[in-house]
Amino acid sequence: MLVLAGITGWMTTAPLQAQPVAQLDVNASVGWTHVEHADFASYDNWDHGVSHGAVGLGWYWTDHLKTDVELNVNSRAQFYGYEALPVNGRTAYRGTRYNVGAAALGVTQVVQFFRNAWLHPYLGLGVDLCREAVEQEIEPLQAYDEAARQVVQLEPARRVGPTVSYEPRPFIAAGAKAYVTQRLFMRTDLRVGVGHPARGIVARMGMGIDF
Repeated sequence: MLVLAGITGWMTTAPLQAQPVAQLDVNASVGWTHVEHADFASYDNWDHGVSHGAVGLGWYWTDHLKTDVELNVNSRAQFYGYEALPVNGRTAYRGTRYNVGAAALGVTQVVQFFRNAWLHPYLGLGVDLCREAVEQEIEPLQAYDEAARQVVQLEPARRVGPTVSYEPRPFIAAGAKAYVTQRLFMRTDLRVGVGHPARGIVARMGMGIDF
């Protein structure tokens, strides 16, 4: 533990031999997303199997203040809803599977710590302008017929959509970037959506270069 603490302390304080002051960086990341969509699912609002990819540009206003612009894409998330409906004096049931694809253009204001060090932790606050496409796979509407003593179909299965919407979704971020050379760095971060019924938790890592 003492050795690990010593290495971490050296990385955060050891100079990079006059690291150039960056004006711009480009980066790319991949990761995993845990997506919640409270509007759709009846009992399980989360899909934990969504992959994530992003490319971005960062503009340094100072050594510690930076604005990131990113294009990010998620693989399809799936949610399952179930409903009971009164029909002609009896209760009918059906389920709906929601397939949700999302892509976003995001802007993040970043505060980066330390100067001329191998490791830079950072915090960010941002917003994604999200494009979401939702396709519904609606199962047959069925009810139990007591007279016939069997389940009968009242409506057939059908598909609806995709329905496309655009909306802003705020998030907070925390991460760190570690320099491999004076300009090339590796980056890892965690982004958490806040204040919206559809939100995600994104864990990712990637690489970038300063210019």
